[in-house]
Amino acid sequence: MLFQIKIVKFAIRNLYFVTLSFILFLPLLSNAQNIKGYVINGDTKKGLMDVNVYIDGTTIGTTTDENGFFDLEIESLPMVLTVSYIGYASRKITVVTLPTAEIRVELLSVASQLPEAVVSSKPKIEQIYKEPYSVIDYEFFDNYILLLVYRGVRKRYSVILIDESGKELTEESLGQRVPVGFYKGCLGAVYFLTADVARQIYIQDKEIYFYKSVDLLTFERAAYPCVLAANDYVYFQNYFVKGQVVQYHRIHKKSKDGEKEKENFALIIDEQRAIMAEAEADFQQMVSNIEQFQSRPMGIGERMSNASFLSRVVFEPLYVPIFQLSDTLIIFNHRMSQIEFYQTPETIFKTVPIIYSQDKKWIKEIIRDEETQEFYTLFNTRWGYTVQRIDIQNGETKDLIELERAFVNNIKIKGGFLYFLQNDFRNNDVISKLQKVRIE
Repeated sequence: MLFQIKIVKFAIRNLYFVTLSFILFLPLLSNAQNIKGYVINGDTKKGLMDVNVYIDGTTIGTTTDENGFFDLEIESLPMVLTVSYIGYASRKITVVTLPTAEIRVELLSVASQLPEAVVSSKPKIEQIYKEPYSVIDYEFFDNYILLLVYRGVRKRYSVILIDESGKELTEESLGQRVPVGFYKGCLGAVYFLTADVARQIYIQDKEIYFYKSVDLLTFERAAYPCVLAANDYVYFQNYFVKGQVVQYHRIHKKSKDGEKEKENFALIIDEQRAIMAEAEADFQQMVSNIEQFQSRPMGIGERMSNASFLSRVVFEPLYVPIFQLSDTLIIFNHRMSQIEFYQTPETIFKTVPIIYSQDKKWIKEIIRDEETQEFYTLFNTRWGYTVQRIDIQNGETKDLIELERAFVNNIKIKGGFLYFLQNDFRNNDVISKLQKVRIE
């Protein structure tokens, strides 16, 4: 208990940094204007109530009324609106100039978007982008897919927009800019990262645009602790004591500058390893003190022999991701081998035991399909991966497919399909391809 109190006090001292990080996501200010619109069910054409409408990269948003109408005050253009509702595929709407009429948005239910099931003993893998360029990274943007591709020494790198069938819609050459990849922030915005800056992406008339450039180091410090925007709060994750303590806290979206009081939400500790980590830190400090009194600095061999086994092997950070499910927050607490359900801070109202995390072949990754609201995880096999669905009501997993392919990476799941990048080095093919396979 004393150890927990110590960690919480340390986290509170970092409130100033968290507040600065949170401010980064606020929009650039100009004259306030209003955007009006309505959201309907794409099948029935009737208005949808309580649909979330918010500006990507900010905490500004609203919900639709009983007839599906919304009225949102904005402070800058261009911007990207995300329209989301449980059980429906989200939409992103780019607004470059103030519309003269109400924006009409149709949402399709997830069930109506899923293709018919095809029973097969072996999953059919489809290559999405068939051009002979290597795909470095990809990200979903509404019904489109953004690709970062390498075009060779002459043309170098480009960002390409394709539809879900793989048809190329537009290309934006990066010139001499050194790409890092895409990043989807906790507030819905999609960013393109270079070695120097992060720039938010928006799409207008099937064209790619970059705006709101932020220094990359500043962006990383602000964006990475933010892990979730749920209901009226933004949630942050912080690691302490060599990753053996994870604290979640939240800040209300409508807090004004200077009033951003953080509220502790959950604290997960591996107490045994945390105590070991503190002892390890004391040991390393002792080594440093001894080194200062020596006539010569320690060589690399001496450093390795003096370094504790703990610092090199034991202290793998806790993996305890958080997700929203309707009005409930769930944490996959792999430290305690259970799924925890929260509706209020620091109060668990339900736990579900899990055993998959005890399998040595388990890969520490939980993947969520935002459209179907299903959760998945992966296991290593000799030649690839096994994909399993997690039933969060009982903690059981079910094998879906075996992805018998080596050199697979960057796995994502959307609309019942698993997407991934693959290099076929075994056949001397160094081009990284974007592929997908149905898992439902």
